[in-house]
Amino acid sequence: LLYLSYAVGERRGYYVLSLVTFALALMSKPMAVSLPLVLVILDIYPLGALASREKIKRVLLNKTPFFLLCGAIVFVTLWTQGSSGAIGTFDSYSMTDRLLVAVRAFVFYIYKLIWPVNLSPFYPYPLKISLFSVEFGVSLLLFLSSAALALYFYRKRRALSAAWFYYLITLLPVIGIVQVGEQAAADRYTYLPSISLFMLFGLLVYHTIVRNREKALATVAVAAIVIGGLLAYKTHCQMLVWKDSVTLWSSVIEDYPATVPGPYNNRGLAYKKQGDYDKAVADFSKAIEVDPDHILSYINRGT
Repeated sequence: LLYLSYAVGERRGYYVLSLVTFALALMSKPMAVSLPLVLVILDIYPLGALASREKIKRVLLNKTPFFLLCGAIVFVTLWTQGSSGAIGTFDSYSMTDRLLVAVRAFVFYIYKLIWPVNLSPFYPYPLKISLFSVEFGVSLLLFLSSAALALYFYRKRRALSAAWFYYLITLLPVIGIVQVGEQAAADRYTYLPSISLFMLFGLLVYHTIVRNREKALATVAVAAIVIGGLLAYKTHCQMLVWKDSVTLWSSVIEDYPATVPGPYNNRGLAYKKQGDYDKAVADFSKAIEVDPDHILSYINRGT
């Protein structure tokens, strides 16, 4: 919002404030690294600030401080995650595997957003990754189709293209190209990318109401109440899952038994904190059984 105020009103104070708040966002969570590219999208649509070579040069110049801040936080994040052993190597997952998982995640998040069932606090990395499987083949087809549509609508329906690119760019930091941890996806990763999808849906609802007035307004109101009620119930169910660490990781283990060691190790830590050492040792042992190379489980069981 501060950047838009600067871009429209040419007031440098807003630019400085946008840079300061961006720095604060980066210090809060590295997920914010996508913002400079999002600002470029805004420059294209709706600002139309790339109409000439001079304007393009100006836009790139005012983005330079943003990209420098991004570079610093990316370096720090990769260094800290790498030194803790959280980043997977190409020995574990090839680039082809990571790209296929990333494409699947692109479709997976939209599906979960529209139809939020079978949610899990943790989605483990797939054991079998193949382009010729239905899961990955269909995901790739849907991804390429949506990309083609975004490019096709670039001139006529630029809002659709901007929304698609926003969704893709804001999802890139967590899409799995740089693999951090054992998870392939996480429900919480969509809080920024989903904004563009909700904006498009809001525009669709708005135009429906404008065209059909009273009839459409009543339908939308009823639908909003029903959907809101269902989502409230679903939220209540998820709150029960997230009640405490034992409940949380027990839910993951129930959904994905003996898949990865992390959930067993984490539940073992929760039992240890409660003083229930027998259950803690059993979980650490199970984690080692699932992955004999999981160092933390050995350390925790030894403790």
